[in-house]
Amino acid sequence: MSAGGGQRWYEGLEAVQVVGHSAYGGGVPVILACMRVTAELGMHPVLLATHPDVIAAAETAGYEVWRFPGIVREPRPVRDLFAALRLSVALRRRDVRIVHTHTSKGGLVGRLAARLAGCRVVIHHTHGFYHAALPPGPRRWAMRTLETLFARLDDAQVFVNSGQAAEAEREGVVPRGRSRVVFNSAADPLAAGVPERAATRARLGVSEGAALIGTVGRVAFEAKGLDDGARAVALVMERVPSAWWAVVGKGEDERRLADLVRELRIADRTVLAGHVDGAAGLHPAFDVTFAPSRREGQSVAVIEAMACSAAIVATRIAGTADLIEDGVGGVVVEAGDAEAMARELVRLLEDARLAASLGQAARLRYEHLFTPEAFANRMREVYLEILEAKAP
Repeated sequence: MSAGGGQRWYEGLEAVQVVGHSAYGGGVPVILACMRVTAELGMHPVLLATHPDVIAAAETAGYEVWRFPGIVREPRPVRDLFAALRLSVALRRRDVRIVHTHTSKGGLVGRLAARLAGCRVVIHHTHGFYHAALPPGPRRWAMRTLETLFARLDDAQVFVNSGQAAEAEREGVVPRGRSRVVFNSAADPLAAGVPERAATRARLGVSEGAALIGTVGRVAFEAKGLDDGARAVALVMERVPSAWWAVVGKGEDERRLADLVRELRIADRTVLAGHVDGAAGLHPAFDVTFAPSRREGQSVAVIEAMACSAAIVATRIAGTADLIEDGVGGVVVEAGDAEAMARELVRLLEDARLAASLGQAARLRYEHLFTPEAFANRMREVYLEILEAKAP
């Protein structure tokens, strides 16, 4: 607080969220939620980003955007170092004292720049470690080493799931006691009412009588496992003649997925819908929501499905363990096991009572842990802890 006991030291200061050039994905609503919390605490939220979709989302929400060029998605050590130096100068000129970084590249460049600029508070939000996506070898070792070194530059590192937080401290990637867990959240897609099922299906070009499996998210093979998902769905269609698959979202592997469903001879019962406005509200139109991911921090799409009381089949990865208790709020299978995925999808398609029971349990868990209010409360606690510890 000030000497007079009124205004706190951080009130009115810019709190800059550093993202860089990452595309719009499940992490963006989380970043915008962080900005809301900083605004509620009396800071001035600013988003440093360059991707047009992310910028549009922030501006639509009414936040200031700082278009700082130079933070590219691909690893480029020399260019990244110069970007960090340039950003440190810019931070100092703006008198920024509070920086919250996101994504691996935003975290590397942003944390170095913030420390060089003398920022008082540096927080990093780990939506998923970049090195975990790389095959074993020198490149993975180098990236893990960088993430370990740069973790020493922040005051706290926020993880979206407890498994990665525990692993990072256990393996020394993050100093002990510095990790904080703040689950992702999603606004309730049903707050304005449940969308009419037949109309939603008609929008997707699927009849009411179909057994509809739905997948919502970025179209990516390596992280989202949609190649495994396609093979699992092909097995389902052999056993359930009325089965259809709707994939909602855009991504780098759209063409590969289209080729694969043709190769598997399921193209005539697969809807590749691309981007759909209000995609979170589509889950009630699905008989089962399917998330075959191999790797992600914590799926916002799965949280939205939980809010919609969806029956969910997901994979056993770190980002799902905090969301779904197997057999209670959904069904969890091993990532990459198309046969196991198909078996559980068929079971839920054929047992409507079980599907409804799982959906009800998922909704209760969403209300308890994954609402925007739950996120804001926990994120506020983290901010206040660090801000008060770093008071002048």
